[in-house]
Amino acid sequence: MVIVSSPVANDTARAAVLTRLCVELVNDSLTEYTYDADLAGLTYHVSANELGMTLTLKGYNDKLPELAKYVIAAVKNLEAKQHRLNVMKEKVGLLLIARGVNNSQSR
Repeated sequence: MVIVSSPVANDTARAAVLTRLCVELVNDSLTEYTYDADLAGLTYHVSANELGMTLTLKGYNDKLPELAKYVIAAVKNLEAKQHRLNVMKEKVGLLLIARGVNNSQSR
C-alpha cells in the first residue's frame, strides 16, 4: 500500500472533489492496461482518502512490481484527454449528488 498525502487534499469541499476527480482519472487511464493483469490475478485499487489518495496492489505473481511501477507512473504522469475529463467530471458529480452533496457548492 502506498499513501500519497497532501495537506490540501481535503482542505475544502473543492479540494476534496478535485482529489476524487484525480483518482477517477487515474483509474480510467489504467483500465485498458490492467485488464490482462486482472486476468492474471493482479489487482490494484486507487482511492481517495482524507490524506490524499491510496494505491493498493495485490497478487501472487512476479509481475506485481511491474504493475506497481506502471500504476505509480500513471499517478505521477497523469494526462487527461478533454473527453475523458468531461466523463469523469460527470461521474464525480453524480456520485456527489447520490451522497446528498450540493453539486453547485463543490465547484
